[in-house]
Amino acid sequence: MSKMIVYNIDKKWILDKQDSFIESMHSVERDSYLLSLYNYMYRKDNFPRHLSNIRVGDICYCDFGDAYQYEIGYQHLGVVISIVKQKLFVVPIISEKHEKILYTQYRLSKDSYSCLKNDSIALLNDSKWISKSRVIRIVGKMNAYGNDFKQLKYKVIEFIL
Repeated sequence: MSKMIVYNIDKKWILDKQDSFIESMHSVERDSYLLSLYNYMYRKDNFPRHLSNIRVGDICYCDFGDAYQYEIGYQHLGVVISIVKQKLFVVPIISEKHEKILYTQYRLSKDSYSCLKNDSIALLNDSKWISKSRVIRIVGKMNAYGNDFKQLKYKVIEFIL
């Protein structure tokens, strides 16, 4: 028999702590946090109808939500690798910052994708299932039958297994 955990939550104390927590953040992180909170409040139960046509290979601007250390969070691009019901398996994308690529990364050239302003890196180890509601907009596409997409998908599978 499983036991249910019950929390005694003092809402006022949590909201007071949240205010001081937000004030102590660096301005860039604070803006990302508040935008993510707004997205959550607005989009949680209101999936934008214009995004109902998301397809495998789409490059989307997504809100990955709050992040702990060493994980993707807030707003980033991501490429949709798989779709099951209302969930997307997405590989987050960041602008390239290093010449040397790690085994946990896959390079995407800005010359191959008009939606990328810089050479970018797909973060294989931050791939995850997200709700379609986390997609803010579709910005581009990888050819789901093209070599680059197949290699990325293979790298994700290889990394997971």
